[in-house]
Amino acid sequence: MTNKNHLNKIYVLFEKEYKELKERYLNNLQQIQEIKNNNHLIKILQNSKNLRSIFLFLLIKSAGREISTQDIINGVAIEIFHTASLLHDDIVDIAKSRRGLESVNQKFGYAKAAIIGDRLSLISYSLILKNNNKDIHKLFFELIKNMSVSQLDEINNSYEIKTTIQDYIHSIKGKTVDFFSFIAYLATENIKEKKEMKQNYLSLSANLGVLFQLKDDLIDIFSLKSGKERLNDLKNGKITLPLIILKNHLNNQELFNLFNTQDNSLFYEVLTKYDIKKKADNIIKTKAEECQKKINLLPYNSYTIMIKSLVSFLCNRDY
Repeated sequence: MTNKNHLNKIYVLFEKEYKELKERYLNNLQQIQEIKNNNHLIKILQNSKNLRSIFLFLLIKSAGREISTQDIINGVAIEIFHTASLLHDDIVDIAKSRRGLESVNQKFGYAKAAIIGDRLSLISYSLILKNNNKDIHKLFFELIKNMSVSQLDEINNSYEIKTTIQDYIHSIKGKTVDFFSFIAYLATENIKEKKEMKQNYLSLSANLGVLFQLKDDLIDIFSLKSGKERLNDLKNGKITLPLIILKNHLNNQELFNLFNTQDNSLFYEVLTKYDIKKKADNIIKTKAEECQKKINLLPYNSYTIMIKSLVSFLCNRDY
């Protein structure tokens, strides 16, 4: 089975739910007047793999309950909030493209991109407030806070070449790991009598968040299919997994010179010389194996098996 087929097989499982999710997603986007009449904005904001809502639906079914209307609304909230975070990421990174199109900040300006991102965040929060469980409201507010703190830390630690893998994994907790953990909480909020089982879902989700981010780091440098310009992390001084591995082979001055080179071919020569892609892939595969072990602690059913397929997709994706 090809890697893309892993994902397509999961989409088929939730065909009915996804039809409703996409309709609700578009309806909520069109609450913003600037989006409603702009085909470019609609296209870039809709062009998503919806991995987070896929994960939500898989966890719900794996835990043994049916997907409710509120679950679909939560899926919409998750995807809208993710889109808002991408708009803010692109502003911070001065990104020129996103999802194979001109980024919103590049085409419409930074001010408009920031305001649209804020509006989308507010829409996602209003959808989360539809949940009766007030703990979910608090957790979502904490997620927003943690993501903003994590992004500020990332900026403050630009070009911090002393960063270790452990430091880096800790730093991405607020940005990616907490998001996946929140999804797990949404899926398992009704598992109150089985605390150990709920903890297994939360632990899997945290590990999956790490796997997702580490693979993103590799895609930023090596993939031609990401829909973004390559080496954006490098240009913004972000110390990500490939660079952390690379600094084991270079002294601080050599590494700093790579940050400042205008010759991308020189950078790729150095990566090839020290086999950085393979070394990073090995770390990612180890993290994927940890996820698979966590999955083995969940109830055994067809949806849990599909979570394994999702992990395989995330480990091997190139976009």
